[in-house]
Amino acid sequence: MGSEKKDGEMTNKLSTSRGRSGLLALLLLLAGIVPALADAYRLAPGDVIRAQIVGVKESAHSAQVDMAGKIRLPFLGTYRAAGKTLDELIDDISIDTVGRQIGLGDSGVGRVVVLDKSDIFMDIERYRPVTVTGAVASSGHVEFEPGLTVRAAIGIAGGFALPGLTRNGPQLSNLRIRNDELRKTEAWLAADLWRIDALLSGTDGEGPPSGDAALLEAELTEGDLDMMRQRIAGELGEQRREHEDLQARIDLAESQIEFLKIAVAQYETASSNEEARLLDVQSLSERGLSTANALDNARSDALNVSARLLTTQADLAEAERQLQTLRREKLEIDDKFRQARLDEKARIEKSLAEIRAQARAVRGEIVFGAATETADEDVPGHAVVLYRGQEDGEEVSMGALVQPGDVIEVLLDDD
Repeated sequence: MGSEKKDGEMTNKLSTSRGRSGLLALLLLLAGIVPALADAYRLAPGDVIRAQIVGVKESAHSAQVDMAGKIRLPFLGTYRAAGKTLDELIDDISIDTVGRQIGLGDSGVGRVVVLDKSDIFMDIERYRPVTVTGAVASSGHVEFEPGLTVRAAIGIAGGFALPGLTRNGPQLSNLRIRNDELRKTEAWLAADLWRIDALLSGTDGEGPPSGDAALLEAELTEGDLDMMRQRIAGELGEQRREHEDLQARIDLAESQIEFLKIAVAQYETASSNEEARLLDVQSLSERGLSTANALDNARSDALNVSARLLTTQADLAEAERQLQTLRREKLEIDDKFRQARLDEKARIEKSLAEIRAQARAVRGEIVFGAATETADEDVPGHAVVLYRGQEDGEEVSMGALVQPGDVIEVLLDDD
């Protein structure tokens, strides 16, 4: 008797719950949030059904409609669900199970429940997901909820995507932050080009070129610009100092060569004199008018002067080679400096072109995103096609309601 009372209470609660559900559905319908009930939803593979026999807690179970369109429920059996409304499925199961006896064990005490139509509770726990694909930030499945619109599904998928952008679905605020970062980078690269052009022209870079002046003034502080001017002046000063150092080395080499030339001339004279003296001493020695010691000293002096002459001539030749090298470096130093600056300019221009392309794409998505935040119907630059079941795709508006299992494809307009 207690069991019958308990079952009766559960039945009343179920009826009350169904009454509230029906009232909620009616309110949603009147508000235009869900489709007309004339087109009652029909189950399909992928839907998850929650079922329970009132008063039998062991029977609570969630089951998915399988690919064959069937659903398997404990105590009740296997039934075809695909193509039927939830009420039709409940009716089929009720007709088949009314009067069926289910034996249960409760705390070691056996009892029997005789099924009645009102004892079977079923509801849709989870609908088939909606698939969003195409030109969206993150293609994939979107969980269906009654009242889901095309706009909401695309928004859950990260929003629209533009060609060449990453597909991580950034919000407009993040895009604006990224745009600011790109603008700052663009400004610094443009400032570097200003520096390179100033170095190539040999000017002090008093002001940036007119084409980039607005960008630099907007994105960089006066302190940043002063720092760039100081860098230009510093690099030009370093080039001048390199010129001056090289010229000083050339001057020193020329002075050394002049000194060595004088020394060579002096040693040549001394060597000639020592050779003449040696010949005189040899002549005297042959006539017995000079000692052997005097002859040895004359020979030694002649050899010493000759050796010093050879060493000085070698030093002069080396100094002349070094001077030629320094003069060649002086001729090449400007060419090397210019080529290094041109190579650097080419790298900067390439980086600047890439940054500007990224900035244009981000700004385009910002403009596009801002336009689509408030758009209610068509979206510029995109077409939204809805596929339902086996039907051909149909272009729909952003406010169109979707159903479980729908496929939304976002296409970029060709123009």
